[in-house]
Amino acid sequence: MANSQPRASEASSGRQAKTVRSYDAAAAWGLGIAIAALVGDAFWSTVSWAKLPFTKLTWSPSPTQHWLILAGLTAVILWLAGYKANGKWFGVLIDERRRTSLSRLQIGMWTVLAMSAFLAVALARSKPAALIKPTAEAVAACKAALTEDQKNQADEFCSSEPDPLRIIFPNELLVALGISTLSFAGASLVKTNKRSKRALVLISDLEKRKESAAAEHTKARAAFEAADAQYKSKFAEYLAKNPGHTQTQAEQTDVEVEALGATREAAKKKLETAETAKEAAAEEAELAQAKVGILKINKSVDEATLGDMFQGNEVGNYNLIDLSKVQMFLFTIAIGVAYSAALVGLFQGNILNPFGVELPEFSNSLNVLLGISHAGYIATQSVDHSQAIE
Repeated sequence: MANSQPRASEASSGRQAKTVRSYDAAAAWGLGIAIAALVGDAFWSTVSWAKLPFTKLTWSPSPTQHWLILAGLTAVILWLAGYKANGKWFGVLIDERRRTSLSRLQIGMWTVLAMSAFLAVALARSKPAALIKPTAEAVAACKAALTEDQKNQADEFCSSEPDPLRIIFPNELLVALGISTLSFAGASLVKTNKRSKRALVLISDLEKRKESAAAEHTKARAAFEAADAQYKSKFAEYLAKNPGHTQTQAEQTDVEVEALGATREAAKKKLETAETAKEAAAEEAELAQAKVGILKINKSVDEATLGDMFQGNEVGNYNLIDLSKVQMFLFTIAIGVAYSAALVGLFQGNILNPFGVELPEFSNSLNVLLGISHAGYIATQSVDHSQAIE
């Protein structure tokens, strides 16, 4: 019986390790398949969508459907890469603090939208004979529609030779992408700065918890030693009257020995619990003193939740909702949905214009609002919410 528990534990650990390896292998295979599907889509769509392999079926997706396919494949690649890294289905959102990050959600969203839109347009325009060489009248009409700033580059904007890769990213869109990227970099710099500080409140609280756990351990040990001494004394008295009896026999036949034995076992369990709590408190206090800083850092990715995106980053506010993050999240989702709708409108139009295609642009007022929101987010994150040791 003594060896059965370790063997059962080893068997359970072995099954868990085998399960983790199987999921890891499945994620690796899935990632490879998704990347192969993306490359295959690029090749297949530029050659022909005429016939599905190994079938007599024909299917030619609309530009909108093709964009959704590419967006889905890009999202799956990001998802599987995150899952392969840490075993979490939202692993791509987990940063070095082992917590989910709103900045990573924003970068991921723009990666999916911008890259899939560019690929969908580029692949459609790269099909053989997809672009028709514009007539002289079309070139003249194109030059007439140019703005004063564009007329200096009229031959480039209205070339008589169609360019499949003439896909224009509007300045407003580049500004929006730049704001998100700068926000991501700024948030990382703020976190790096906070990591270099030590949280006075955290260390003080943990030291108090460590002292309290040590005091409880001392009390538990004293209680166990007293109960153990009483039990041994009573058991010795019992043996004097009943030579040769075992401890089990004593507890079965003598009420006082039985009661003291139960008290001793209860005190022993309390002592074991107190020892575990004391060791945990000491380890936590040591980590805080050594390297945690004022950032809240999880011990493992298993502690990461999607709720981390809406909570504070520091030990002083990690269990509180950060309204600047909630605002940024809602704003991110709203812009993502709105821009997706704009892309649908683009793909329902003429993306085979021989003079090029311009991706949907942001309004200047939306960029200003986006900049204000990100600036407020960075400003809020740069303020310390935990008393730090300088």
